Amino acid sequence: MESLRRAISGLCGCLTFAVLVWGTRCAERAANGVEQARAEEGRTWQERKKSLQVFADDLKARERKEQRQAEIERLENQPPKIADKPPFPRLEVDANPFDLGTIPVGKPGSHKFKIKNVGQAPLVIFRPQYGCQWSRPVVPPRQEIPPGASVEIEVRFTLIEPTPAFAKTITILTNDPLHRELVLKMFGIAPEPKRETRGKL
Repeated sequence: MESLRRAISGLCGCLTFAVLVWGTRCAERAANGVEQARAEEGRTWQERKKSLQVFADDLKARERKEQRQAEIERLENQPPKIADKPPFPRLEVDANPFDLGTIPVGKPGSHKFKIKNVGQAPLVIFRPQYGCQWSRPVVPPRQEIPPGASVEIEVRFTLIEPTPAFAKTITILTNDPLHRELVLKMFGIAPEPKRETRGKL
């Protein structure tokens, strides 16, 4: 009977030890699981935070780009301010007015005016103003010409009817205080088209 008690007591002790070991291991596994879950949650949050930061940076970059574009468009549609203190820009234009000579009716033509900045400050020229469809300047709305540099303004035209003499002008605004308005002039003649004459039979 005594041996039976000892066996049962030993078995209970073994079971108790086994339960303690199993419980400890379960607790360790649970703790490890919690730590892993926390680490995973931390990584997920860092990734989300990084994605949000990238999105915010892209949004700011787009906003800055839109603001720069809006400023460019505002300047393009705004006449240049006249220079009021030195150094001053000074424009110089070749062959103005320009004699186009004889221009065939209905045939497209063009001429380039060369504008040079002979001053000591940047010369700003603004979108040419024109009021008819026979001539059209081919230039950006607004250009800045550094000192010593030059640009060409091409004017394309097509005369739609003959005339013994014509004269056309195109006006450009600048920041040169001596030439607030630069008037480019062209003149010429557009004779009647020659008619073919057939000999008599």
